[in-house]
Amino acid sequence: AAFAEIYGIPMRVGKYHAGASETDKRALLRAVASIANDAAAIIPLGMDIQFIEAQGAKGEAVFGGLLEYLDKQVSKLVVGQTMTADDGSSQAQAKIHDKVRLDITQADCRQLANTLNRDLIPWFVSLNFGPQDRYPKATLPVAEPEDVKELTEAVARLVPMGLKVSQREMRQRIGVSEPEEDDD
Repeated sequence: AAFAEIYGIPMRVGKYHAGASETDKRALLRAVASIANDAAAIIPLGMDIQFIEAQGAKGEAVFGGLLEYLDKQVSKLVVGQTMTADDGSSQAQAKIHDKVRLDITQADCRQLANTLNRDLIPWFVSLNFGPQDRYPKATLPVAEPEDVKELTEAVARLVPMGLKVSQREMRQRIGVSEPEEDDD
């Protein structure tokens, strides 16, 4: 990050003459240092400031590489991995990493519920109803995603064997609404 911050800014080199005093040298150093901030400086006569341009990688490579690296770090921080947010190696690896995301969501919900139960609920209940022996508890459940294909295949195999299944429940579980009277 420090390299990227100064990348592209020419290095400033101040040259002083052999007889320069310590005061002159400090003045030159302050002038050279302030050029990046102020874009202006004054120096005593006989001293020189040179600008040396950076050589090597283009700015897009330096800043693009830094941005890509930071994006991946934020993905790891938020979802625990990069494969589901970036390009992954395989579907199997992506499924495992997706499970990590679910684990993080469940852990976040447990921590949030603990915070609500500890810091907010007792205060609100006490404020509105007075101190209580027991306070309500908040829970934030996160359901495991259901494999709709597996569910429908299992039901399709079991119904001919006599299993009775509620159409309403099956529609809810696979995410299909109840048909209206005039629907086909």
